[in-house]
Amino acid sequence: MVAKRVPRINSLEWLEWKFPTEDSVRRLFEGMVWPDGAHCPHCGSAEVWRFSGRKSPPGLYECRHCAGQFTVIAKTPMHATKLPLNVWLRALYLILFSSKGVSSVILGKQLGMRQSTAWMMAHAVREMTEDRDGRDPLLGCIVEIDTTYMGAPPRKKKTKFHKHFWNPPGARSGHRSQLLPAATGARLLWSSRRGIAATISRFLDRFVSKDARIMSDDDKAIGRAAKAFSGGHRIVTHRADEFARGEVHSNTVE
Repeated sequence: MVAKRVPRINSLEWLEWKFPTEDSVRRLFEGMVWPDGAHCPHCGSAEVWRFSGRKSPPGLYECRHCAGQFTVIAKTPMHATKLPLNVWLRALYLILFSSKGVSSVILGKQLGMRQSTAWMMAHAVREMTEDRDGRDPLLGCIVEIDTTYMGAPPRKKKTKFHKHFWNPPGARSGHRSQLLPAATGARLLWSSRRGIAATISRFLDRFVSKDARIMSDDDKAIGRAAKAFSGGHRIVTHRADEFARGEVHSNTVE
């Protein structure tokens, strides 16, 4: 007799096997949003009760102080959604576990919906991953920092096909926007900047622990900002064709 197959953990099949119903997904979201118990999103009171009647909507709560009714998705990017929570859970998995991102076209095909709906879901998921309250742990141990450009530079010679292109005047108007990624392990953060060294310092102070060890290339702006960290700053010189020296490299963030 063949033994019953158990899905591989952390796979999409395992996720659907672990949370097969709408109620199980709702309980999962309630544990993630309310780790210390349900509370009212309108006034913040913890004195709430849950409706249990057959005619009441599933997962509906009411606050004792403000008499406001709410569910676990109230005042979140999923608020008033008409899509099942199972679909949201699959969208969260596909977006968060994709190493290079997923387009709304592919996401719509995988979830069986229109591209416009998948586009809105992807933006809602990205908004939910934002650390609004600053409670996410800081990057620590070894943190790799690098800079890169995003987009193409403005065209110097305009043609009839680019007659509506307008480049605002300014000292750095012809420069492309730069990204400042920082990574440790499997976590990646980034910040957009316009070549200002002070922005790098503010970014590192916001997301990186003071006892972390910084690794980067020979960017002088990163070097000045990394002096504030007690773990030290190790660099590799790309101009000298040096991309790794033992454990010193920035290949992960690249």
